[in-house]
This record gives sequence, C-alpha cells and structure tokens, in this order.
Amino acid sequence: MRHLSIYIRLVFFTFCYLSSPYLEAAYTIKNGRIVDVDKLATLQPDQHFSLGQTAMNNGDWQEASRQFAIVSNNFPNNPYGQQSLYYLGIAEFNLKEYDFANKAFSAYLKCQNNPPYFLEAIEYKYAIAEQLRGGAKRRLLGTKQLPKWSTGKSLALAIYDEVITAMPSHEMAAQALYAKGCLLWEKREYRLSIESFQLLCSRFPKNELTPTSYVNISCIYYDLCQNEPQNPDVLAFAELNAKKFIHEFPKDERIDEVRQNVQQIKECYATALYETARYYEKIKQPRASLIYYSNAIKNFPDTLVAQRCRDRLEQMGFSHDARALAPLVFPVPSGKKDKNS
Repeated sequence: MRHLSIYIRLVFFTFCYLSSPYLEAAYTIKNGRIVDVDKLATLQPDQHFSLGQTAMNNGDWQEASRQFAIVSNNFPNNPYGQQSLYYLGIAEFNLKEYDFANKAFSAYLKCQNNPPYFLEAIEYKYAIAEQLRGGAKRRLLGTKQLPKWSTGKSLALAIYDEVITAMPSHEMAAQALYAKGCLLWEKREYRLSIESFQLLCSRFPKNELTPTSYVNISCIYYDLCQNEPQNPDVLAFAELNAKKFIHEFPKDERIDEVRQNVQQIKECYATALYETARYYEKIKQPRASLIYYSNAIKNFPDTLVAQRCRDRLEQMGFSHDARALAPLVFPVPSGKKDKNS
C-alpha cells in the first residue's frame, strides 16, 4: 500500500507538471545550463529593462517578470541586470509568488555592496514573511510547474531573522521580532517565542509593541506551565516578567491581565499537586496524599485549588492548619518505617 501511495503521488505530480501553463515554453542549453527559451535575450539589456518597466507600469506583472528575468539571467554583471533583480522581486510579489520574490530580493541585496533600494527590498522581504505567516503557500520543490502546497512559515522565520540582522535598530526590526515571537508561539515553540519578545523589550523599551510583548510573555508562560507542571522556574519567570511590566508600564490597563496569568499559573501548579494527592488517596497512601495537599496549601495559599485541598483534608479528618499537619505529615519515627510511605 505504501508503494502504491508513492506511485499515485508521482503520477499526480507528473500530471500537474505536464498540465502546467508554464510548460508551454521550450528549453535549450546555454553555458552548460538548461534555459527556458522564453528567457533568452533577444535585445540589449537596456531594451529588455525598458520593456519590463513598461509592463510593470501597465500592471502586466507576468510580462514584467519575464523581461526582468531575461535581463538578470543573461546580464548578471551588467548594472541593468543587477537592478532588474529588484524589479523582478516586485513583479513576483504582485504575482503572489512569494518564495520567488524573496529569492529575487535576496539576490539583489547580495549583488552590490550598497544597493540603492536596500530599505525597499528589506520592506518587501518583511511583507513576504507576513504573507507566509498568514498562510500563503509555497510551490512544491521550488518550481512553478508544481502547485502551491508547501507551508511557508519556516521561510517566514528565516526572513524575520534577516530583517532583524539587516536593520537591528530600525522600527522594522521591532515589527519582525514581534511577528517572529507570534509565529513561534503559534508553532508552540514557547521558549524561542519568549526570547524573541524579550529581545524586543530590551532593544526597543519605548516601542508601542513592547507592552504587548510583556503581556504575550505572560500568556506564553501559562501555556508553558501546562506542558511543564513540575517546573517551578516557569512561575518564577512569570512573576519576574509581571514585575518588569508593572515597573515599566505602571499605568497600562493590562496589568490586571498579566497578574491574572500569574495567578492561573499558580492554579496550574496547585492543580498538579492536588491531582497527585488524589491519586495517592485512591491507592490507599494517605501519608503521601497529606504531603501533596499540604504542599499545595503552603505554596499556593491564595488559589482556588488550595481551598479544595483544605476541604479534602477535613473530609479525611485532618486540620488544614499547617502547624497541625506538620507532625502528621512529615516526620517518620526513628528506627521505624511507615508501611504506607
């Protein structure tokens, strides 16, 4: 069955390839490479460049892409060929071929030490990353002969890193850090997401995205504590984040939300202790259950779960007073072993 499935996929991809409108052109060999005949130069570079600009001004992005590809492919060392990469990126962007647009802009930024449209190219790359983060697909195997089925979120993360590196102090870097944090959060890469938001907060303390980043961090710590209910560091870091947020933005209306997130983390940890105590009750280990109930009450006294622990202790016939519990729960008589421990 597995081989049949692979065979069906190959047949389907072959059908897509053969039925693609991009396959109308013929191919030839030039300088040891297979080249689309439609992309061979028939005019001087400035003439192809002019035709590309005319097509772009008319909104004919397909023709603009073709003309600028001709110039950049056939005259890579010519100033027109290098500048064509930028306009090729614009054409591919408007055709929603985002991975091809990104390749064109990357090639443009690398072809010169100080490209004239550096900032504009970075802005386009950021816009491409945003489209990919929003769900835009890439073509399979990086060829236009195959459909857009591949997710572009990994590429989006790579582009965000490029933007952050290229413009470390620019507003765009703050936006890229925020978008990267959100995408990592969506992918459940919680620690990397927190790092991105924290970098934004430290590098851009007065940016309008900074307070929202603090709030997001508090939410992520809550998500993280549900995956790591035995890790006490999560609560400590969440409390530290809340303190920083309140110190930096004492009038922010979302302070209560951050405090509530910290409280929910406490509830999460207390719940883990409560459920463990209930487990020991079920297997007839009362001493162990007493330890977990008392720890929940002691460490998280202001939680709703702590009250449930007190109620359980009363039902078991014990006081929920910590001093009363201490001699019952923790000590083991010297030289004796409790059969339930």
